[in-house]
Amino acid sequence: MAPATERVWHDLRRCVREGRDGAQVRPMLIVGSQGTGKSFWARRLAELIGVPYRVVEAASEPAGFSISGSQHGWSSASPGKPVDTILRHPIGNAMVIVDEAEKAGAVHATNGTPDRLADALLSLLEPSIAERWECPYFRVRAAMSRVFWIMVVMSRCLV
Repeated sequence: MAPATERVWHDLRRCVREGRDGAQVRPMLIVGSQGTGKSFWARRLAELIGVPYRVVEAASEPAGFSISGSQHGWSSASPGKPVDTILRHPIGNAMVIVDEAEKAGAVHATNGTPDRLADALLSLLEPSIAERWECPYFRVRAAMSRVFWIMVVMSRCLV
């Protein structure tokens, strides 16, 4: 995890050097073998930096909805985990850890429209779009460009 730690360290130093308000870390994709501590490292990083975090278990929950939230027409409508975390904690740079991102499937609405993890992430990972992102649940614009994104992917060995 040394390269990931060093990358975060450089990002945090850049924030101090540039006099930014709060910490900002560029989105990360961490790839490694099973049991190497990728998810543990991400959670521990949030604790050490002092930011709240949420984990999206991409293998076992509808990851797209968990990230972006869903509109009020759904019976299980709710805001996404990033917005929910920011509302629960008065901090704009919460961390979202997408665990087992490679296992995320698509959930289909009753009209057949798919909700994929990649679609939900696209608008939240691009800083200029994330700055004016519109929450489908609350139907208001929210500045989401300071959220820390860590995607954890298990590498596969070729046999």
